[in-house]
Amino acid sequence: VVDQNPAMQNIHYPRTVEVEEAINGLRVARSTFDITYKSGGSTDPWNTPCTTFPSEAKTAFNAAAAIWESTIQSSVPITISACWADSDTLPYGVLGYSGGSSTLNFNGAPEPNVWYQSALANAFAGADLNPSGADIYITYNSEFNWYTGTDGNTPAGTYDLVSVAAHEIAHGLNFAGMVDYTNGTAEYGLAGYPSIYENFLESIDGTKLTSYTNPSTALGNLVTSNNLWWDGPNANAANGDSRVKIYAPSSWISGSSYSHLDYSTFAGTVNSLMVYAIGSGTSQHNPGPVTKG
Repeated sequence: VVDQNPAMQNIHYPRTVEVEEAINGLRVARSTFDITYKSGGSTDPWNTPCTTFPSEAKTAFNAAAAIWESTIQSSVPITISACWADSDTLPYGVLGYSGGSSTLNFNGAPEPNVWYQSALANAFAGADLNPSGADIYITYNSEFNWYTGTDGNTPAGTYDLVSVAAHEIAHGLNFAGMVDYTNGTAEYGLAGYPSIYENFLESIDGTKLTSYTNPSTALGNLVTSNNLWWDGPNANAANGDSRVKIYAPSSWISGSSYSHLDYSTFAGTVNSLMVYAIGSGTSQHNPGPVTKG
């Protein structure tokens, strides 16, 4: 989920040459996105009603997909189902959300008994493991005053759709984990198995998240500790050879906690695309080295 954040407004981050070339179709794609825009009168997988997806919004969404097409590598087309939602059915302040299916123990899986989101699993398998469904489902709130231009010059009072779309696509590429939190108790994974995202997370003292009793209040304390860290060689290298802080505020925020970069650390930096919030008049079209790592 991406929420409003009025404190961070009217910031236009510079775009790299690579992003400029990708959006303008001048960069060689390393992957392919196949986007289906839901028709008016249909619903997304969470039964949110969809309205007609505006043509200018499709242009912005396609630009966001082009950024990732030139960034990630997969021989299997990545399928997205996009919904332009009836805002009356969405919680206040939600710009958009995404989700999808996961699989484990497939041919080519790097680790056994670990869940991988569909697009990532397909990339490792070299085949579409779920041809009957989309890899990523993304829904946007039609109520917001969206900026659908692709130049990153977002006017004050509008929300940059390219930035928000690129953010939600990243979640669908497995920048997200599986944790449920209720009344102080947290549980990770599904059917007792963690997602690949869980395998990189740890406490401030280096205790792996997957070593905690599952479910437990200790795990609940960890994911609301403001001291949750990603420890992986690629992201660490992009972060000055340091672990990456993950957003884990003391009050659990469903859809925002756990599956974003820490806001205080990364907002206002080149890595801001994957913090949980974006303000009006702001654009960030660069995935950022930490996110790519």
